[in-house]
Amino acid sequence: MAKHKIDISYSQICIFHSNMENPFNDWTVQHIKQGFSWRAGSVSFKTLLDYGKVDVNISIVNRIQIDPLSTRIISVPLTVNEDNTLEIASITDSITLKIKPGLYIVVYETGYKDKDIWIKLSFQPTKEILPPEIVKVDEELEPEYPLIMEAKPAANI
Repeated sequence: MAKHKIDISYSQICIFHSNMENPFNDWTVQHIKQGFSWRAGSVSFKTLLDYGKVDVNISIVNRIQIDPLSTRIISVPLTVNEDNTLEIASITDSITLKIKPGLYIVVYETGYKDKDIWIKLSFQPTKEILPPEIVKVDEELEPEYPLIMEAKPAANI
């Protein structure tokens, strides 16, 4: 597991192919209610804070292990292309991650430790594209089903 500090901005943390043009996603009201905005090659998750540094733990796992202290848990599919370079980013900060090409389940977990907020991103290889799932809902989320799996690129970022 790799631990990083990422400077969160605009209440989101994003995962996208590093060579993607306009990688950040636009958010509709329904995206905000479900806690994520997804399109092929890019997913943005709503964070528990608007702005500030947060610890982000990133791991590639054979089996997802949920942290019982998580406040919010969201699972989405992600295809990693042959370039195999992803970025984990906010609008103002970014790290790169090399990951084997293929299909993955990405599980976003977030919660509180004392007054600090943490994020855990787990990448599990899979043989099939699985539907998204809100595994644990907190008081900020009000998902409507079916979950939206279509987003537009954000403009001017």
